Amino acid sequence: MKGIKMIFISYIKEKRGFIGVQVIFILIFAIVFTLYSLPLATVLYGGLLCGFVAFIVGAFDFYRYYENHKNLLDVKHNISATLSNLSIN
Repeated sequence: MKGIKMIFISYIKEKRGFIGVQVIFILIFAIVFTLYSLPLATVLYGGLLCGFVAFIVGAFDFYRYYENHKNLLDVKHNISATLSNLSIN
């Protein structure tokens, strides 16, 4: 389980720019709703829907990242670089 934790940390580091922009959007969203004095339930409902969609998309994206990581490790461990495998023209 330690391996998947390290892969997740690597995933978060790779996506930190995107996550930062999303946090800024959330802050803008909250400020605008506060300035218009909209009911808190409206803000929470919109936030909940956005959070749910973000979780689903994020989980799918992390799954693809994890699968790609496993494939790259397989390639790394199965490299056979010999002169007979290289074609010299």
